[in-house]
Amino acid sequence: MAGRVGSGRRWLVPVLLVALLCLSGGLDGDTSARSLAANTGVRSVSRAEREDTANYWTPQRMAQASPRSATGTLPQPGPDAWPPTATPLPEGTDPPAGQQFSGIPAVGALFSTDSGLNGHYCTASVVHSPTRDLVITAAHCIHDGEDGDYQSNVAFVPGYHDGQSPYGVWVPTKMVVDPRWIASSDPSLDVGFLVVRKAGSDAHVEDVTGANQLGTAASLHGQVRVTGYPDDLDEPITCQNAVRWEDDNLPRFDCAAFSDGTSGAPWVMDADPRTQLGTLVGVIGGFQFGGESDDESYSPVFGEDVQSLYATALRSG
Repeated sequence: MAGRVGSGRRWLVPVLLVALLCLSGGLDGDTSARSLAANTGVRSVSRAEREDTANYWTPQRMAQASPRSATGTLPQPGPDAWPPTATPLPEGTDPPAGQQFSGIPAVGALFSTDSGLNGHYCTASVVHSPTRDLVITAAHCIHDGEDGDYQSNVAFVPGYHDGQSPYGVWVPTKMVVDPRWIASSDPSLDVGFLVVRKAGSDAHVEDVTGANQLGTAASLHGQVRVTGYPDDLDEPITCQNAVRWEDDNLPRFDCAAFSDGTSGAPWVMDADPRTQLGTLVGVIGGFQFGGESDDESYSPVFGEDVQSLYATALRSG
């Protein structure tokens, strides 16, 4: 189940209505904030919540919260093996398997304490922006969708492995999804952004980790490398394979072992061999919350809706 967490336009008038109700005392602060977030798709995270989240996710808690995999469940590359290659399989075996490795700076695990998760439950990655503080993932990693709510106590840990946070712990100041995702859980809108900052620092995450360039559906042809964090491992897995387009215009990526926790994992094309940064053309999500099988993963199409959401995230930051 590659895509599931744990097991998967006009809003000017509503916004003005909420604002008027707030001024008139018709809604309390918490209710008005939730209503505003539902109508805009942008949730602001308070300073107090950010500080609590950053203080909670110590290295010890991250290590304790992340279950260790059984020895030998995935092949281990040598210390100098980069980029990791697909695991050799018996002749005729399909698809190739994701390979465990120590990680990429611009790709990280999302941690949360919501709904008893208390560990890393999704994957996210840094995407280039003028503000240098933007992270992309699947919308269902940020908001449950129809009849749901935003995740809380979210932390992004780039390059996470073995309980270590080599590039720090980053917490969202804004969580951004399409308001139509909130209303309908439309799988074609299963993309979200986080505006992040490091507690007690003025650093920008992109300056620390580098970032992928945001691509479009037009570039989604050929080979992609996908890197994600299964929730039962303390390291990410990575795999490269060709994108397949199904008849109903669904981009599909076939590699084994992309299980729960890999939602939001970036699909990267034309990666630089040294940095492994390239053009981000998809994330695990969308159809079947990214796929019911660990061997098959899907992505929403990166069209005008994603470009518009990206612009919203830039404005919100």
